[in-house]
This record gives sequence, C-alpha cells and structure tokens, in this order.
Amino acid sequence: MIMVSAELLTIRNSTPVDWLYFTGQWGDEQYLDSDPRQLDYLDLHIEYRYVSGPTGPEDKQLNRTQVCPDNGDLCILRPVLSV
Repeated sequence: MIMVSAELLTIRNSTPVDWLYFTGQWGDEQYLDSDPRQLDYLDLHIEYRYVSGPTGPEDKQLNRTQVCPDNGDLCILRPVLSV
C-alpha cells in the first residue's frame, strides 16, 4: 500500500490543466548581443543561438470557437491539401 500525503494530492489535482492558462514566456530570455555566450549566425541580427522561449498557450487562442483565430491575421482554409 502506498501512502500519499493530502498536500501532494492537492497539488496533483490542481496541476493537470493550470499550465494552459500561463500567459508569460516559456524558458529563459534571449542573451544580449554583447554576452560572450550569444552567437549571431551569419552576423545578420536575425538568427541567434539563445533566444527567448515562446509564449504560453493562453496567448495562442487555443480556446476559440472557429477554425481561424480571431487575431486579425489572414487565415486561409484549404479544402484540399496539395503536395
């Protein structure tokens, strides 16, 4: 028989979907260009080795009622996918 504390059960019961409401940024922030650990591929200031993580699920409008998100961006629905 495995004994589980009430505190552990409370945490476990509250966590399965809590991360879906995260509105911040996942991971670390992008290193500055002056940081010796940062690498700027091709020296174009567009592609770096260490970049900030993506935003959380709440920012992606996953809880929408239509296929296209309501963010103003163009959304093209294709009836057939071609190769």
